[in-house]
Amino acid sequence: EFRAAQRVAPERGSAHHGAAVALIALDRREEALRSLDEATRLSPDDAEIWGATASTAADLGRMADALSAWDRAMRVDPGYFDGRASERKRWEAIAAKAPTRVIVSAPAPVHRLPPRLLRRLGVGVGFGLTHLFFSCCL
Repeated sequence: EFRAAQRVAPERGSAHHGAAVALIALDRREEALRSLDEATRLSPDDAEIWGATASTAADLGRMADALSAWDRAMRVDPGYFDGRASERKRWEAIAAKAPTRVIVSAPAPVHRLPPRLLRRLGVGVGFGLTHLFFSCCL
């Protein structure tokens, strides 16, 4: 039924989020993550969708993507973890195991920096679920 909602209202992030919830219940997380990626594109200011994206990415072992999505959820809603104690604990555990790095969302032109300059600075550039990020080990 959520797939029907996606067809009827493909421009609504909530339809893709709902489909992802159904897919997660069916243990189809890869498909769910694709739906969530579309949902975040359509509704970039919805912290709940970013949180679902983070949890699903973490379930799939994509910890950098999970941390990036949780970061976005907290930027959209600074009180995102209020009332979500178990999710906060999961985020803290994953963040504690991650190499120390700074992850910064940036507009797409960052990828146009010369690779030689990036290597010299010790900066790695990669694509997150929906936005470009770069990290630099401290």
